[in-house]
Amino acid sequence: MTERKLLVGKVADILGDYELAINMGKNSGVERGMEFAVLGDKSIRDPDTHKKLGTYKYDKVKVQVIRVEDNYSVASTISVPLIAGIEIGLIGPRPKLRSDVPLAVLDLDREVNVGDVVEQRR
Repeated sequence: MTERKLLVGKVADILGDYELAINMGKNSGVERGMEFAVLGDKSIRDPDTHKKLGTYKYDKVKVQVIRVEDNYSVASTISVPLIAGIEIGLIGPRPKLRSDVPLAVLDLDREVNVGDVVEQRR
């Protein structure tokens, strides 16, 4: 049995508070209902030497595809991952793409921008 490769693309446009366009559509294998995560990354540095130790990758927001065209898709927010598997949006209002959740305490950039990488989750 062949394993299906997860799709990876980019945010093509921000369409409103809750919707974004992904630069993949039917021609790339995207289907309505698929879930993607918009990814962020943060450099981890040694506090003494300031040498870069690596890059921490995280999910900024999770979205679900609601419309599929030949070359792009439209997806809507469904949750914002926090810590230890807790997500905002699973219960309660869904998160906005731009600073809906004050997460400065975590020091992670959660704002979604054109060009951010999107990776299929399901």
